[in-house]
Amino acid sequence: MTNEMLNQILTNINQLVYKNEDYAIRSIDSNIDIVNINDKECIDQNSYEFYDFILIKNHDIKSTLKYVGIILDMITDLHFYILPNFRGKGYLQASLNTSILPFLSFYDEDRKVQRLSFKESQIKEYFINQFGFKSIGDYEAEKNLASDDVKLYDCANEKKMKLSNELKNEMMQNLIDALLKIKIDKTAVGLCKRRYV
Repeated sequence: MTNEMLNQILTNINQLVYKNEDYAIRSIDSNIDIVNINDKECIDQNSYEFYDFILIKNHDIKSTLKYVGIILDMITDLHFYILPNFRGKGYLQASLNTSILPFLSFYDEDRKVQRLSFKESQIKEYFINQFGFKSIGDYEAEKNLASDDVKLYDCANEKKMKLSNELKNEMMQNLIDALLKIKIDKTAVGLCKRRYV
């Protein structure tokens, strides 16, 4: 996944381009949200795979952008992209070891280690120095998710996908409307058959 593609997906999410698609953003904590999107809609491929994207929230109240970073969870690798104007402002420091890695470890119990691959050794050194990753090759590093600086994920603080009464009522009304349309269509089909018999 290229930076350009991640930038486009992040832009589309910020501009509500996918609003009418079947996806929902789920808040994990005050720093991150997670969204699961069909790659046909966001990556322009001809498959129906769904991918988890971790969204890093913007804490600059003067900015209109809701999210300043996006991470594609490829399980064996994470693809990071932070908007250029927000780099170096501590967004990853505020969330990687305290929110993102704990969340990934909690929801994927088999994930004991997180590996990353890098195109540039400079970025690899950044992750080693800032986040405690260990080098495992020229362009690879990994981190034990049970290490001391990765906090335990507190699922009690997670804002689970609870539906508000307003949303429940709207969904129920949509269901009732759909059932009514089906009944009307069946009735119309039955009337047409009687006319031509």
